[in-house]
Amino acid sequence: MNKSVFSTMMQWAKIEGWSQSDLANRIGVSPQNITNWKIRGVPSDRHAQIAALFGKTVDQLLGNSPTGTAGTHTWPFAAIDEQKLCALSPSDALRLESIILLGAAQLGIDIKK
Repeated sequence: MNKSVFSTMMQWAKIEGWSQSDLANRIGVSPQNITNWKIRGVPSDRHAQIAALFGKTVDQLLGNSPTGTAGTHTWPFAAIDEQKLCALSPSDALRLESIILLGAAQLGIDIKK
């Protein structure tokens, strides 16, 4: 069991807009089970089900790269499809970059190179 699995699961649920109770219902357990997993870790026999619920792999749930090799690039944005982002036209990519920089500046986050 891995406690970071719980954090990843809850982060994905938050992105989906699900409460802990919503998540429990979707997995088919009680909300108390979810609370217990925070302390004890998510049982490994639930990993595949949870990953599938979010359209992810078990490796992603465990925080491993898809190939299982350390040091490879890990996409940090769970709600953004990296392939779609990379496939944007140059003009759309520039527009998106401007919006991201503006939003970051409004939040007081410096992400410029």
